[in-house]
Amino acid sequence: KQGAEDEASVGYARRRPDGSPRLETVRALPDERAEHDDVLASGDHVAVVWRSVDGARSTLKAWLSTDSGQTFRLVVLGSVTGDNDDPRLAQQGERMVAVWRNAKEVQVHEIKF
Repeated sequence: KQGAEDEASVGYARRRPDGSPRLETVRALPDERAEHDDVLASGDHVAVVWRSVDGARSTLKAWLSTDSGQTFRLVVLGSVTGDNDDPRLAQQGERMVAVWRNAKEVQVHEIKF
């Protein structure tokens, strides 16, 4: 959890040129069950996607920002039962998508800021 060094969490932070996090930007994702996040930034747009597992159901969530990561809004993109992979973000031109494979199909979710 944020601020507790002995507890693991998935988070977001902007980095300095040397790779160290800018401490004022560090924040935990708003999901205690967050796993395997992926981040993609394009201009002022930032997307963070992750898988959240609750028993047999996995939910694909996104945290979206239009102000370079200053503020975010939470979006649920989909959910499945059974086996599934880590979500990945991809971009072509202005289009950004989250790709998530499960035992039945590959889901492609349009990221709408």
